[in-house]
Amino acid sequence: MAVRHKHRNHLAYFKETTVCAAPASWADDGIPILHREIDISGIKQTLVDDPSLETYGQAVGTRKVLEGARNVEFKASTHLTGSGVTVAQDAQAVTDPIQDLIAYAMGGSSFSNTTEITGGTALAPIFDEVTNFAAGQLVAFEDTTSPTKAGQVYWGRIASINVGTKTVTLHEALPFTPAAGDNVYGVGSFYIDELVLEDAVANLKTLSWFIQLHPSDPHFVWEATGCVHSMAVSGIERNAPPKLDFSVMAGNFKHSDEDGLANVAFADPIFGYPPLAISQLKCSIADASGTTNNFVSVSSFNLDLGVGREPVQTITENLNRFEGLHSFTVKFSPTELTLVIPEYDASWYAGLKAGKDYRVCLFQGSKGASKTWAIWLQGQLVETPAKSEVGEAMGVQLKFRATPNSTGATAIEVSRVLIGIG
Repeated sequence: MAVRHKHRNHLAYFKETTVCAAPASWADDGIPILHREIDISGIKQTLVDDPSLETYGQAVGTRKVLEGARNVEFKASTHLTGSGVTVAQDAQAVTDPIQDLIAYAMGGSSFSNTTEITGGTALAPIFDEVTNFAAGQLVAFEDTTSPTKAGQVYWGRIASINVGTKTVTLHEALPFTPAAGDNVYGVGSFYIDELVLEDAVANLKTLSWFIQLHPSDPHFVWEATGCVHSMAVSGIERNAPPKLDFSVMAGNFKHSDEDGLANVAFADPIFGYPPLAISQLKCSIADASGTTNNFVSVSSFNLDLGVGREPVQTITENLNRFEGLHSFTVKFSPTELTLVIPEYDASWYAGLKAGKDYRVCLFQGSKGASKTWAIWLQGQLVETPAKSEVGEAMGVQLKFRATPNSTGATAIEVSRVLIGIG
């Protein structure tokens, strides 16, 4: 027995090619990621009491427990950051290990190109090229000709594209007049795709995970296979780095050398970028019937994506080690956003009474193209705006519930919430 220090953490995953089958070599095939927290308290086998009747009272509940299913859960988190890459002119943005995890949680992803603006208006800029752009995508712009702040990136969502004229119409006008040479950066747009999420096995969207809490002691290693995860966005607070929280469900697990595991030295370096502490975000809450941004000050921002996962449980095992499971499907709850604005405006109550739709876009764009991200949704107020203290000031708390676009032709157009990574 020996003391083991708690800060020796490694977390890696593998995109399964066979459901519930880990890679042949974690060292070679594992993808280690920068992370913030790991909670492995849920990685333990279900054990069931033997219900046999006893011949005397003292023996009740003392028989050896029975081994149940080895389906387990654990939690982990990583940083919400930009991609760390400024996509070159006419090149397409590409995924990375963190963006892959966002896509596995939401179902869909789409990657656009970097190009330039050649003219047009703030609502309908004209692009040099529209290759890899599509209605429903998020898109990031930079005013390089007359910026009020150098390097500031602004986000919008594409409503439609005229391929012939290369005119890209946005849901809301940019806060600057675009000019020839202004930048449009290639970004990733992540959206809800129900067809992908509804059956993780059929769509082969399962992961294996490897957790190592000591570099040489084999008792401090865990492997979870046949995994899916849901995701939450949290930590959007002043002077705090935002994060992505993953709740993982697994079909099976192994623990320590007792189950044949060994410590791993990964061939690849840990993937991830340093986060930014929050103080320079921008947030627009605009009337969805119009096309004008409405930038507001926000003191707190709490988002529930409402995209969970649910095991499809069985009494059979048709996939090796995928005990008592047929697949994982999606479990929806409302996408809800609760935020506080540090000034009171009666128009919010009027908007609730009128049943107005709003578009909300919160984004980090103050540090340039490689460190930018965005959250976009459209929906209605679902609670009476409440007075909320912001220090010594009196503000208002608003609660929005996102609604899908029922007229959308594609999953990305329908999606009630999107996350953008640039």
